[in-house]
Amino acid sequence: MIIICYLVGIIGYGISKGKQKSSEDYFLAGRNLTWPIVGISIFAANIGSSTLIGLTADAFKTNIAVYNYEWMAAVVLIIFAIFFMPFYLSSKVYTMPEFLERRYDSRARYFFSIITIVGNVIIDTAAGLYAGNLILKIIFPELDSAIIITLLVIAGLLAAMSSSISATLNSASTLITMDFILKLKPNLSSKNLVTSGQIATVILVMLAAAWAPQIEKFSSLWEYLQLVLGFIAPPVVSVFLLGLFWKRANANGAFASLLGGLILSMILILSKINDWFPVINDIHFLHTAPLLLLACLVIHICFSLLSAPPSQEKIENMTWTKAIFDQETQELTALVWYKNYRNLAVLLLLLTALIVGYFI
Repeated sequence: MIIICYLVGIIGYGISKGKQKSSEDYFLAGRNLTWPIVGISIFAANIGSSTLIGLTADAFKTNIAVYNYEWMAAVVLIIFAIFFMPFYLSSKVYTMPEFLERRYDSRARYFFSIITIVGNVIIDTAAGLYAGNLILKIIFPELDSAIIITLLVIAGLLAAMSSSISATLNSASTLITMDFILKLKPNLSSKNLVTSGQIATVILVMLAAAWAPQIEKFSSLWEYLQLVLGFIAPPVVSVFLLGLFWKRANANGAFASLLGGLILSMILILSKINDWFPVINDIHFLHTAPLLLLACLVIHICFSLLSAPPSQEKIENMTWTKAIFDQETQELTALVWYKNYRNLAVLLLLLTALIVGYFI
């Protein structure tokens, strides 16, 4: 009954919100969400059934070191809020690839969109479906006197799975609609864009469901998640870091970094599956990812230096400067201390350091 009530409620809510005709309302909630809802949404998107199952399973095998991945999220979010968020808000873009197009060119934008869509399907959505499949396989055949507690656990895991999958599907469908469909058919109405996003969501679910059984070929769900993410993320990180902090970074360097990183990532993944290079395969993914990032940075820098520098239009308001930081400082001085996100960021870092230090 708990599961049925949850499913009926979430489907009803989805149908009611699916009637929105504005693309901004559908993809960005009309930009009217308050900070508690945004925070809860981020948490719900991040903590899914793949985390509850995969993370705890690897913690059982490898102890608490696996949780270092989660502790680092606080640091990454703070860096994002301080350095990148001002550009994102002032430009009022729909997607991160829009920043890449303004900073570099359309090649970087569409390459990143494709990588993100593929990642959303094979990492988040497929893993969530696979984790939900594990829940049903493990729990249902073994119902006993603890049936009430078991159903509560199942309901909670299914809720976590739904929130995580819905967030990633919305992200991927937004990219498909705004970065591809809108470019191919720029005259589509806002209502048609919403319909396109809904159709894209259905197709992505089907693709994720088809890929999910492949996860069984890896030793654990969490290893699969981190391995694939560790190979996909470095090329993207290099493009954003250099684009934001190095004015000499140009479109050729960004495209070479994304393409070179993708080729290296494919070699690493295929080598892991087919045991091509045992020396490389024995390196833990927590070490492989930084090495891949370093390689992508070197490729980006070399190709940028070998080609003409970007135009002033590409770097104006698209690279971080102290002036932007000072302007935001003035705006924040009018707020009380607990509404100043920088103060909250310092408190969050201290809290994270205390928690990690306790376990170390």
